[in-house]
Amino acid sequence: MDASECIIIALGKGIDAGGDLSRQSISNAEKAIRLYNSGISKIILFSGGYSYKLLLKSYPKSRESVEMKKLAVKSGIPESEILCETESLDTSGNAMYSFDIVSKMKGIKKILLVTSPEHMERALFLFKLAFQGYEITPMASPSTLQEPELKAAFEAERKNLANIKAQFSKFDSKQMGFEKIVRKINPLYACDLSEVPEEAMEYLKGIGFTRDIITSKFTTKNRQLAACKELSQP
Repeated sequence: MDASECIIIALGKGIDAGGDLSRQSISNAEKAIRLYNSGISKIILFSGGYSYKLLLKSYPKSRESVEMKKLAVKSGIPESEILCETESLDTSGNAMYSFDIVSKMKGIKKILLVTSPEHMERALFLFKLAFQGYEITPMASPSTLQEPELKAAFEAERKNLANIKAQFSKFDSKQMGFEKIVRKINPLYACDLSEVPEEAMEYLKGIGFTRDIITSKFTTKNRQLAACKELSQP
């Protein structure tokens, strides 16, 4: 496949409130840089805003994708060949907002998906649902975790993936579309919290988010989006 038909999508995996990338975000960025330099693709999309968990304290000073782009530019990649997706708060958001960008680009047929080995299976599942019709190839970056943390991370990801599959199995993604499903089942992007599965709400409550916090930080903003306005129409 011609390099012009391929895009590298590298996911952010953490940034702190001060704007410093996690080691895994740096590893993902470095993997994307190596792929670009190999000539396999002529463009990189860095995908990542920040973890929603940071909002329990304060808004971070930067975004994962913005800081990852800086690393790529510093390595010598032209700014014109780097895109940033800055809105996502989790992996579903990575897939949803990345698709919104790539679907508007002419000629792209293949996605090289970059994230850590422990995160890849869940990311790949969500990206395949979002990018139906595209060829997606996993390109794992080196994990920055060591045992026993790495084993625990794989186990946690397996549980997360099982929960996500159970939620998506209730919908026909080909007929309904990925974004509409996400906005019904994910409280971070939901248009109406009353439609969100209770288990998803319980997880956020378990880490400190009350319904009022979710509404003020996410739902009120989401309702102004075109996608939510479309969903509210009969």
